[in-house]
Amino acid sequence: MRLAIISDIHGNYEALKAVVNDIRSSTADKIVCLGDVATLGPQPNEVIQLLRSMDCSSITGNHESALFDMKHALRYKIARSVIPVLEWCKKKLSSDDLKFLDSFSPDLKVSLSPKNKLFCFHGSPKSNYEVITSNSPESQMRRHFYNSDYKYFV
Repeated sequence: MRLAIISDIHGNYEALKAVVNDIRSSTADKIVCLGDVATLGPQPNEVIQLLRSMDCSSITGNHESALFDMKHALRYKIARSVIPVLEWCKKKLSSDDLKFLDSFSPDLKVSLSPKNKLFCFHGSPKSNYEVITSNSPESQMRRHFYNSDYKYFV
């Protein structure tokens, strides 16, 4: 299974278009989007249209969560200065666009082979606003993956 993973598009249609053209010229079997698709950038509608046409599986990012819970946007690690941009974006989106964003899953398990699955999420397995990076301490990794079917590599 060849998997293409995209994430954090943030309304940047031109960049998404370039990435999608590259994916289409490759031999990817499946595309997964890890969220944060429409907010911040100047072209949220175009991004959503292109994502819809790709028929890819998508995960809810912290920006989608904040978009649907603007009153508590800070809870989703959205900087106070960014909240007006989220409000602008929400006004630009149609009810169908919002319905599409609301259809995203909290996480996704993708079968790569009969024995291997990839666990996809935005942020961490427990929260789309908690961040795991290559520099995260092993204790944080254990908290998320210990006693789970999914392994991590440090």
